[in-house]
Amino acid sequence: MVICVTDQESMGISFLEQFQKICNGAPDQIILRAKYLDMHTYERLAEKCLAIALEKHITLLFHSHLTLSKKLDNHNIHLPFDSFISKYHTLSDFNVVSVAVHSAREAQLAQFLGATQVIAGHVFQTDCKAAIEPRGLSFLKEICSKASIPVMAIGGVTPERYADLISSGATGVCIMSSIMNSPEPKVLIDRFKNIKLTQFKIE
Repeated sequence: MVICVTDQESMGISFLEQFQKICNGAPDQIILRAKYLDMHTYERLAEKCLAIALEKHITLLFHSHLTLSKKLDNHNIHLPFDSFISKYHTLSDFNVVSVAVHSAREAQLAQFLGATQVIAGHVFQTDCKAAIEPRGLSFLKEICSKASIPVMAIGGVTPERYADLISSGATGVCIMSSIMNSPEPKVLIDRFKNIKLTQFKIE
């Protein structure tokens, strides 16, 4: 499973142009992250991105904007853990409820309160969190051992590291900076998709 996370700050070309290219690669999900945009600007962007994603039959998750998700009838959301804890009781009509977690305890609680997937990170060193020590594969293994919902790994994810992540129990991966900066997002997405999962034995 491959989830692409947008990052408007790390790219040099048109956001919508890159978003279209990412959709052409047919990832399983896209999280529309644009944290420096005001609500009005995010809504305009979300409307355009949702139209593109629906045309390509790709699940688009809005990042944090619950009210907008309901307004645009797109019941797929990604939330930081603290936001999820304060709002989980309003999410019963959502299809995908994705939660960012940083410990096994958070993953277990998110699952108990109705999350459909968790995103665990950051696993490896990554430029967007350069000053923060990566949590490593042992962190990922612990979360995967305690959660029965899909666990997605994020942070420094590359095709070369995919085997270690899946062997640690992850259902799939999230990619952000690499996909936003890639001149050919489809090629990068295909590299992940074409890895044969049967070669990985989870211990």
